[in-house]
Amino acid sequence: MDVSEVWPFVKLAAVVVLGGVAFWVLRRVRSGWVRIPARLLAAGTTTISFLVLVLFAVTEQGCSMRAPALWSPDGGHLALVRWGMQGALGADGAIVRVRPRGGWSSEIVFRGAGWAGSAPALRWLDDTRLEIRYWDERVYEHRCGERVEGVEIVCVRPAPTSS
Repeated sequence: MDVSEVWPFVKLAAVVVLGGVAFWVLRRVRSGWVRIPARLLAAGTTTISFLVLVLFAVTEQGCSMRAPALWSPDGGHLALVRWGMQGALGADGAIVRVRPRGGWSSEIVFRGAGWAGSAPALRWLDDTRLEIRYWDERVYEHRCGERVEGVEIVCVRPAPTSS
């Protein structure tokens, strides 16, 4: 798992921890009309944030697979492919993200139909150009032809072969 996929969970966990700390610190407030509502708010925030964190963790990790990370030739950027198996809930989808070497977050550059057997194929053309080769025409979001995180995204959809 890449740091850019963990970072949203870390931010949500920070809300849980801060809510717990606020609940603990607020016990020292002497005025009951301030202490009780503030502690209720801190407890509610902590509880809801914790439940959302658990829900995200279960749903995010339960039905997804990742391909090995693909580093650019100079090691300055990282391309990540993840696909989610939706089962009866919908079509399987593939997501391609790009992040700089020292970055904490990644940008989605391609989202389309695909699964482990037909996920988009990635190839670095040079240090700052990433080629995404995809086969299914159901593309939901793409940033082809754009520069994202200093990387130019080149999309290629091969013509169907006749047999």
